[in-house]
This record gives sequence, structure tokens and C-alpha cells, in this order.
Amino acid sequence: MFIQPKNEFFDSVLTSLNKLYKRGDTVVHKTVSMDFSRYDAPKAVDEFTQYWHNPPISQGNTGKCWCFSTTSFLKSEVYRLTKRRLK
Repeated sequence: MFIQPKNEFFDSVLTSLNKLYKRGDTVVHKTVSMDFSRYDAPKAVDEFTQYWHNPPISQGNTGKCWCFSTTSFLKSEVYRLTKRRLK
């Protein structure tokens, strides 16, 4: 569903600037949004299925997210296959 954002004040500012600089019509920006009201989504943490995981580790600004995610995946697989919790 496309919804055109409406901001009357900002639209009037744009109209005034376009008149001042003698520009034509401005570009219309559209936004994509979704109505989730028809979906029965969980509303509390207790409604989710809980799985074992290690606490998150800060990656900081290392630029190595691929390394952290790969290590996490391997730990999850070891737990899934052997029920051993690695840290």
C-alpha cells in the first residue's frame, strides 16, 4: 500500500521556495507501509518460543560482523547436534 506523506507546513514551505526560485512541480515522494492489524503477532516476550543462546558480544567497530555471525552459527549447530553449550 502506498501512502503519500502529508505535512502541510513543509508543503507550504516547498511551494513558497518553488515560487521564489521559479521551479516547476516538485517530486512526489511515496512511502511503503504495511497494516499489521490483521495479523495475530506476539505482543509479549513470553509468547515467543525461547531457545538457548550465548549472551551477545559487542563487535564494536571491528568490521568483522561476518566472523561474529559465523562463530555464532557454529556454536548454535554444536548445541543443536550435541546439546553442548560452547562459550
